[in-house]
Amino acid sequence: MRNMCYNVAVYQEKLRRIVDKMRSYRGALASETFIRVFENLYTRLVRGVVSDAYIREDDVKPVVDIREIDETATRSKEVDLDAISKTVVVKLNGGLGTTMGLNKAKSLLPVVRNGEDELTFLDVIVRQILQQRAKYSVDIPLILMNSTNTSEDTLQHLSKYENFAVDSVPIQIMQHYEPKITADSFEAVSYPENPRLEWCPPGHGNFFVAIYDNNTLGTLLNCGYKYAFISNSDNLGAVFDPHILSAFVSSGAGIMLEFADKTADDIKGGHVVRRSDGQFILREVAQIHPDDRARAVDLKRHPYFNTNSLWIDLGQLHDKLEENTGVLNLPLIENIKTVNPVDPHSQKVIQLETAIGSAISCFSNSTTIKVSRSRFIPVKTIADYDRVCSSAYALDDEFCLRSSREDKC
Repeated sequence: MRNMCYNVAVYQEKLRRIVDKMRSYRGALASETFIRVFENLYTRLVRGVVSDAYIREDDVKPVVDIREIDETATRSKEVDLDAISKTVVVKLNGGLGTTMGLNKAKSLLPVVRNGEDELTFLDVIVRQILQQRAKYSVDIPLILMNSTNTSEDTLQHLSKYENFAVDSVPIQIMQHYEPKITADSFEAVSYPENPRLEWCPPGHGNFFVAIYDNNTLGTLLNCGYKYAFISNSDNLGAVFDPHILSAFVSSGAGIMLEFADKTADDIKGGHVVRRSDGQFILREVAQIHPDDRARAVDLKRHPYFNTNSLWIDLGQLHDKLEENTGVLNLPLIENIKTVNPVDPHSQKVIQLETAIGSAISCFSNSTTIKVSRSRFIPVKTIADYDRVCSSAYALDDEFCLRSSREDKC
């Protein structure tokens, strides 16, 4: 917990000025729901009530017994068509890939050739959906969680697929932006050299606000949809799988996270632990105390990592959000950066973030499932991209990107 003198009046005034800035900048898309979420995180930050900033090793129990999806079942032909017809696929697509030196949506990078066609990540995702629609005779909708940086380009790219959108289902929901906060005084940072760098995305936990805003969640429920499968657009291994859906539906859980066996290459991925009361919680790397690091990265103690793919019961999510005026009490992640990411000498700032998978702690009936490593093929670096584009990976006849040594999905 941070040692600081908390003067209520001082920080209420600072928060008021920050909120005014959010409301005055159209690019922030600052709905009143999002402002409530930001106010909640900011208040916890300045009060020092950030016990969730670090999740201490001695306060939790490792999880070593995650059930595994039956590999035989995933290759059978028996599926729950009713559940499939009530499911939407969501791809988190707000990133520009700045760590890879990009200034456009990462999902628009060419990733694989299919005959004479050069397919982008987005093309592969669309063709996966089209293939599954044909296979199950169900119009599975795709929703992109875009940002102001990715929306225009991705929607333009999608326009070449005629009649792809599903009636009454929006093709996108929009990610919000928030001010970066000065690390020394907790005010909105000023950076006249490039004012756009004063803003940052709030982490993919923003999905819950984004889908709640403008009643998108309510619209989906009114149209008969009950479930959502959510994954990153740069992970082409995260394909909608009706057998995993069936496992989720039969569990009755409000949320189910996919985990895979951890290797030494996965220490940057979050892992699941249990509180003393048995509740699942997700612990991200930023929430590991330096003194706990050795035990936290021990593969025998914490053998699974979060693939950032998850399943949500939309009705249970709606009830949870309605109870709290659109605000899920997600653990706060204080991401310490510099205002200019490429200038280590620029002012230190705090980005107030939440992780989508941390919603596992918000549902008393949450659950987990262990999946094949083949469902995790993320592209976060140039090296990742080069590997995925190499001959080591190829598309099968269902547009699943798989290692050339693996069977079709």
